[in-house]
Amino acid sequence: MSVVLAPPMLVVAPRRTAPPSVHVIAVLQYLGGVAALAAGALFGYLAVVAGRDVQTEEDFFDPTTIAIAFGVLAGVLALSGLVAILLGRKVQRGRQWARVVVLMLSLISAISIVGCIVLYQAGVWTAIGVAYPALCAGLLNTRAARSWFHLGDW
Repeated sequence: MSVVLAPPMLVVAPRRTAPPSVHVIAVLQYLGGVAALAAGALFGYLAVVAGRDVQTEEDFFDPTTIAIAFGVLAGVLALSGLVAILLGRKVQRGRQWARVVVLMLSLISAISIVGCIVLYQAGVWTAIGVAYPALCAGLLNTRAARSWFHLGDW
């Protein structure tokens, strides 16, 4: 009696780290988040300084109103910075939902920049702003990047 053995199965080891294109996007998200947090801290400081100011006759706006506006702006910037860092981390960990969110935000950003160029006849410097969303879309759609994201992980 002869025994027929099945050929050995090829097992591809799962990736342990994200591909370089995903790391680039994650680092850019981290840097953007830190910049937003720093801007939020600056506006928080300006809110405190404006709140301590005394209103004079020459003031066009009430210092309390300016302090409130700076405080709201500080909160929005801090929140957006934290969301950017969170998105960067989730993209780096391979979460499909984070990839979709970053791609959607890149699309919205590119459309708004192109709209500004068309409506306001903005120059070349505004057109350079399309480079970042295009870079995000390009790097997140490479074959290695697409294989990194878990399809069932939402």
